[in-house]
Amino acid sequence: MLVDLLEELDVHISVQGIGTMFQIFFTEKPVRNYRDALTCNTELHRRFSAYMREEGIFLAPSQYETNFISLAHSKRRSGIYHPCVRKRVRTALRLDVDTPGY
Repeated sequence: MLVDLLEELDVHISVQGIGTMFQIFFTEKPVRNYRDALTCNTELHRRFSAYMREEGIFLAPSQYETNFISLAHSKRRSGIYHPCVRKRVRTALRLDVDTPGY
């Protein structure tokens, strides 16, 4: 769902994870190792996670960390995620907008 939404916005990502852990990498190719992760757009990731934090959705501020989903993430709560992603990824792509601080 997240990949489809971001592709609709013409943003290329690779989502890697196992179990309840995941990470979003802003790149057009799969991320299989640290060397691959170094080629990703870390600035876009930093901006995206900062804007999502303003929406009350806390993602790892560095793409070298991981995110977790838990039982606290109900279907109702996860329903707010996609509208926030759509709104904030557009803002993160605009370089003329100041990024919120950490």
